[in-house]
Amino acid sequence: MKEEQDLKVISVKDDQEMSLKAASLIIKQMNALQNPVIGLAAGLTPLGLYDCLVQHYQQKDISFKHDTTLT
Repeated sequence: MKEEQDLKVISVKDDQEMSLKAASLIIKQMNALQNPVIGLAAGLTPLGLYDCLVQHYQQKDISFKHDTTLT
């Protein structure tokens, strides 16, 4: 059985900082895992995050070559 973990709450000042922090956490996981699976939410809320990920991709900081995405 998997050990329970406490939810970690990260406070930020605005949507831009939230997007940057979320992108940083996702990129860290993408780099740590061999074949990451990423769930992409619809709607307006994650657009800033997706913009950050696109920027990192265009700068060749990350690659989605071995990732699986779910929408």
